[in-house]
Order: sequence, then structure tokens, then C-alpha cells
Amino acid sequence: MSLSRLQAQLWAVLKDEPGATLEHSPGIPGRRFRIDIAFPQALLAVEVDGWQHHGKYKADFVRDRLRQNLLTLHGWRILRYSATTIYNQPDECLAEVRKALSQTNPT
Repeated sequence: MSLSRLQAQLWAVLKDEPGATLEHSPGIPGRRFRIDIAFPQALLAVEVDGWQHHGKYKADFVRDRLRQNLLTLHGWRILRYSATTIYNQPDECLAEVRKALSQTNPT
């Protein structure tokens, strides 16, 4: 598995949180994609939004929106972080993920 620098940076911040999973396949029928960092029990997806893969081309932007909508329709909550936030505010990323996890009602 090859991680982008951004993904590796955010994984370093979140990897010790209970249930953290890297490159998780959400198992949505008929779809093949991975969530950058997931907390499957909480149905929480954490996505890294670097410019190269998420904003440089319109098709990538559109594909990301479709993917996010599909995840949401299957019960997932999504947190998205830009490079600036990951590099300059990693503690805020961690605090937000922890808050989202604390709001989860286990099923």
C-alpha cells in the first residue's frame, strides 16, 4: 500500500485512535473504492483532500462528490481535511475526529 505524504501525515495523528483503519473498503455493493482513514464501527470516514487527486481535474472533483454521497446514503459520516489543515492544525483534526467518534451511537 502506497500512501501519499498527506495521508501518511494524517495517519500518524490518528493511528492510535481505537478502531482506526487505513485504506478501508466500505463494502458498498457494486462499488470499489477505499476510504483514506476509516472508523468502520462508527461509520466515520476521514478523507485527505490534496490538490493533486481531489481538485486539479473536474472529473476527480465530480467523482469525489458522487462517492461522498454514496457513502452518506449508506450511513457514513465524512470528515475531509485539506493539506493546509493536516500540516498546520493536526491537533484540530484529532479533536474533530474524537468529537465525531464520541457522538457515535453504536449499532
